[in-house]
Amino acid sequence: MEKKGDFLMVFLFILLLVSIAAFLTIYYFYEVKVYEEIRICVGGQINDTKIPCQNDSECRGFLKKSGELPDFSSAPSLIKDGFDKIFEEAVFCEETCKFKSVRGYDLKTFENRGLKSCSKGEKEFLFQIRGKDALEIINYLETVS
Repeated sequence: MEKKGDFLMVFLFILLLVSIAAFLTIYYFYEVKVYEEIRICVGGQINDTKIPCQNDSECRGFLKKSGELPDFSSAPSLIKDGFDKIFEEAVFCEETCKFKSVRGYDLKTFENRGLKSCSKGEKEFLFQIRGKDALEIINYLETVS
């Protein structure tokens, strides 16, 4: 009878170790591992729309309505918050609406350009895509296409 108890304890201990290893593996691939880095650089060339304005948010609103800036309001937080920061940096008002060039990511094809660094004078935005972010982005892209 004692051998059955010892066998059961060893079995439960091994099951516990396997469960912990499985949990840590899932956690690593979902929360920690970076699958892709997207570097976006804002600056360089400034384009003037020649549209009169009073403030930066007015320019961003106009460019969103005209289709120049995509609407990420229903996107996952990584995309929405990140691109809000990029648009705040890139679009501004100086009597007329102006916007700085944005390099590193094609907003029409969702293609990463794989920049290694930004040029002098450009502001860098770095997004690290982890497992949970990738799943949210895949679900979002399925709904918009």
